[in-house]
Amino acid sequence: MICLSVQSFAQYKCSAQDSLIFNKLMQKAEKLQWKQFSIGKIITLTGEQFIQTPYVASTLNQSDQESDLIINLTGLDCTTYVEQVLAMAQCIKNNQTHFGDFTKALTSIRYRDGKQQGYLSRLHYFTDWIYDHQKRGMIEDITPQLDGLQMDKNINFMSTHRKSYAPLADAEIFKGIQEIERQINQRQQCYLPKTEIPKHQAQIQDGDLITLVTTIKGLDVSHVGFAHWMGDELHFMHASSKHGVMITSVPLVDYLMKFKSNKGVIVLRAL
Repeated sequence: MICLSVQSFAQYKCSAQDSLIFNKLMQKAEKLQWKQFSIGKIITLTGEQFIQTPYVASTLNQSDQESDLIINLTGLDCTTYVEQVLAMAQCIKNNQTHFGDFTKALTSIRYRDGKQQGYLSRLHYFTDWIYDHQKRGMIEDITPQLDGLQMDKNINFMSTHRKSYAPLADAEIFKGIQEIERQINQRQQCYLPKTEIPKHQAQIQDGDLITLVTTIKGLDVSHVGFAHWMGDELHFMHASSKHGVMITSVPLVDYLMKFKSNKGVIVLRAL
């Protein structure tokens, strides 16, 4: 197993602590026989193991050309939390619990068509992530079943904020991002307005992905986490920039009402 934190030639980068966390979680899952549960339940149980893990931003920006698969289980942002939990849940469900299995699962989740081929292969926009994962039969977008409304928005945040993304200084990579944005804007995507969530939340299950649709110009999704039922209340389990990984103390709808820039959610189910 290649697990190096500093060598730039590594196929993936992680620390000894990362592999220790992974192995302990797999041992716990085996002891408690988590694989017998639905994938949604496994996602929930796995996600709960990271509660109170600190928030760390920009962990995926260590390599401009995406030559290494970045793994960090000691510090998470919302995307790395969701991706790594999904990869571990997949490993548990499929009884493939070696660290190498995890890296393969994470690569498949993080990159277009499951292939790590440079910066443009990473699924930077979450609606692009949704499209890719649906195409490969990895998730189901259940938002249309919840009477979701059509999103009508021009997605171009990366190309219009070029200086914020170092790799976009390369003209070819910049053109590639513009082409990805063009393709995204040709697709249809539904969202459920936050005011409509109470009418449909009974159809949302533990472990469903909840993606927060934003009003920020040029951007599709601003945050992502998991549905987490507590009794008869639907809460949100996510990596908070202020508090680290947590479950919201208030129901999902009340949490969303705090943010004027949030217009609703996209609900996804792992398959």
